[in-house]
Amino acid sequence: MRTWRVGVMACAAKHDVRHPIAGQRSKRPVSDGTASARRAAMARALPIAFLLIVTSIDRVAAVEIATDAAAGGDFLYLTSDVRQGLLDDRLVLGAGYALVSDLRSARHGARGGVELDMEPLTVGVTLSGAPAQDGLGWLWGSVRGGGRHSFRAVTLEVEGALLARRAGVLVGALPVAVDQLQAELDATLTFEERGHAGLTALLSFYDPDLGSAALRGAETGLLVSVAGRPERWALTASAGARFAPSWELELALGAAGYADGDGRAWLPRLGLRAGPKWGFTVEAAAALVIGAGEAARDPMRAIGTLSVEWAR
Repeated sequence: MRTWRVGVMACAAKHDVRHPIAGQRSKRPVSDGTASARRAAMARALPIAFLLIVTSIDRVAAVEIATDAAAGGDFLYLTSDVRQGLLDDRLVLGAGYALVSDLRSARHGARGGVELDMEPLTVGVTLSGAPAQDGLGWLWGSVRGGGRHSFRAVTLEVEGALLARRAGVLVGALPVAVDQLQAELDATLTFEERGHAGLTALLSFYDPDLGSAALRGAETGLLVSVAGRPERWALTASAGARFAPSWELELALGAAGYADGDGRAWLPRLGLRAGPKWGFTVEAAAALVIGAGEAARDPMRAIGTLSVEWAR
């Protein structure tokens, strides 16, 4: 990310009472009128100083805006975030918006996070919440940590995350709160920026259990991570190749086991990434959800994703 840097300007009003000839500070007391003028001038200077500081912070650090969307035949998931780097991008603050829709109604929430980059290690915290809308809302927090190591022409990146979430599900017309604990591990090998190979593993636990008779047939869209239905586990292998300076093609194959115990699914995916160009990076992908086991008779589903990122 390109970083703009400008000098930080300071404003100070000079109100010293000096001798008209020697230029030395006068020992005579400051009059009430002079003190009032000093306070007024300082008050006028404060907004200017504040504006200069805010403008300087904005320009010193990198700014990133990212929007991610995933959609299927019966859902839409959208997030949009603004991230601001501080302290030479060692500290990144972010805030954003989240939308979850079943194409009949929509639920809106907020997101925020902080990330500390201690090269080669990183650690971050993200929070998101939404009040109950039509009886359903969510609250979750995640902690992520990772690191990278380069040897010769290969770079290894490993990241782990732990997420705790409470979300509402609908059982008939009755909203029920479900707690979820999710662990994720991701490892990626990059080969001289010409290609990459990755492996992602995910494991989720729920309370109450989604396989219980009381939650059969519940609307559980707020708990979905990968396959259109809440998963107990998921494993994805991916490989990508850069065929032009700003273009990369990725193939992935995943598998997921449903948390309600009703089968599993295969998840083939094809993705295309373009950028960065003029600060923009765009990534689009198409995936299929193919039922297996007890879910073999489920209709095949298609899921499309789109990610747009701009960095300065």
